Amino acid sequence: MIEHLVVVAAPSGGGKTTLTLALRAGRLPEVAGRLGMIGTGDWLNVTRYSLGQADLPPLAGRVLFECNLDAAWRQQRKRGRDEASCHLLDQARQVSFITLWTPPARLSRRRLRRGARAALRSHDWLGALRLLATSILLGGLPPGASARGADRVLRRVTDRDSPRTPGGKHLRLLLKPHARPESFACMYRWWLVFSDGYRERTLHHLIVEYDRRVRFLSRGELVTAIGVKPGEDPGCGGPA
Repeated sequence: MIEHLVVVAAPSGGGKTTLTLALRAGRLPEVAGRLGMIGTGDWLNVTRYSLGQADLPPLAGRVLFECNLDAAWRQQRKRGRDEASCHLLDQARQVSFITLWTPPARLSRRRLRRGARAALRSHDWLGALRLLATSILLGGLPPGASARGADRVLRRVTDRDSPRTPGGKHLRLLLKPHARPESFACMYRWWLVFSDGYRERTLHHLIVEYDRRVRFLSRGELVTAIGVKPGEDPGCGGPA
């Protein structure tokens, strides 16, 4: 049985792996101290994608779980339950949560830069340029602006598209936190409700903004940041 499960939750590109690596290396004593984590380098680190691998060691003792909120929210909406997260949480005697918050525009820029690096590794120079340029243009787009606005500008300065260059659909996925802030907020609202379901076994729930330095947020500050209005259903009405 898992004695202490620490769930690090964030959307894709939200800094889960970066924070987990820093935590296990002992570079975040302020976070480890609040969670009562001793000997962080000895904790078993798993992701929702590694859970199904045959060579995964037995889950026992102290476990760090990187929870991809995008994937968990998709499963919740599609099946009414995120089986991967629930299965792991049900095995834990004690649970702590670290919810990572990244402002939507910053998160979209991170995703675009990560996509550009992947394009460079595959020698897709035009795709990398397009993603980097979109990242720069994003700074001038207000939240909720269509991702196609930036894409149209880029199409005017390129006379042809690389076959591997992200098209409009892929670009909108990368820009979703910025282009569709209401969907992004709904995912975080659902997560707050979901994690509250394990309150009886929860030791701590830290809300952290991590961009080189750690900034702790209160639950009220997160609720304000994601845009929950007074009297509004924090779960967005449940699965769609």
